[in-house]
Amino acid sequence: MTFLAQTDVPGLQVRMPSGAWLDVPFIPGSFAVNSGDMLQRWTNGHFKSTPHRALPPVGRHRYAIPFFLGPQFDWVIECLPTCTGPDDPPRWEPITYAAWQEYWYDANYDPKAQKDLVA
Repeated sequence: MTFLAQTDVPGLQVRMPSGAWLDVPFIPGSFAVNSGDMLQRWTNGHFKSTPHRALPPVGRHRYAIPFFLGPQFDWVIECLPTCTGPDDPPRWEPITYAAWQEYWYDANYDPKAQKDLVA
């Protein structure tokens, strides 16, 4: 999970299921919370991991200090028993957090692992 204290400087956006980007509204004294990929896996997709981005600030500085909360690297991430059933089998195989982190970084930052690179 990620917690981010909000400021009145705009720029944080979330991608909606339609693909459109939506500005995260500023609510004084609030935090933006992203449930993240692990909670999505644990809950069998009941909680969604929200794609998000930060646009460059215009006309003034913006400071963001996120707080990231995640499991230990040796923890096995698998569907919670309360989030599965006969008509809702687990969507993902169990994986350690360390193995998932390696997969995620390779998929997002290793050019050899990315399929659609432009030469």
